[in-house]
Amino acid sequence: MRDFSLISCSCPGRGTAITLLFPRSDEEQAVREIIKTERAPEGAGERILIAEDDNDVREMAIGMFESLNYTTLIASSAEEALEILEREDDIELLFTDVMLGSGDTAPELAKKAWQNLPGLRILFASGYAASEFDHGTPFELGALINKPYERSELAQAIRVALETARA
Repeated sequence: MRDFSLISCSCPGRGTAITLLFPRSDEEQAVREIIKTERAPEGAGERILIAEDDNDVREMAIGMFESLNYTTLIASSAEEALEILEREDDIELLFTDVMLGSGDTAPELAKKAWQNLPGLRILFASGYAASEFDHGTPFELGALINKPYERSELAQAIRVALETARA
């Protein structure tokens, strides 16, 4: 026995309309509690270097970081990121894809970056599970956020990374 009625009408040249009719419930409608979502923690203009080789992902990340009130510097390779880190001494966070193009890896980038900026925090982004890294995981070097990430997840990960002192 069906718990609904189906009404359909099809007219050549005009399209099809489908209507589903469900029975009204005799049960008292549950009161829905409105849950206020916590506001994503925002920055105070901290300077963050984004190292991402995929243009679309990089542009999305820039938009998210800037909407969270962070100042961004951009690098499309590990080499470019290191050049920026040599020039700029007030970068507080390196946000980098784990696997950058041209065979560059974020752990190598992080280790070289710390030569210039020993207190630099690192936030890695990866679309792979930690088990995918056969040459050692980079996560002891910094925090990790999995791709794809939402703005609120990114906001939380940034705050954690910035507030965690590098050992």
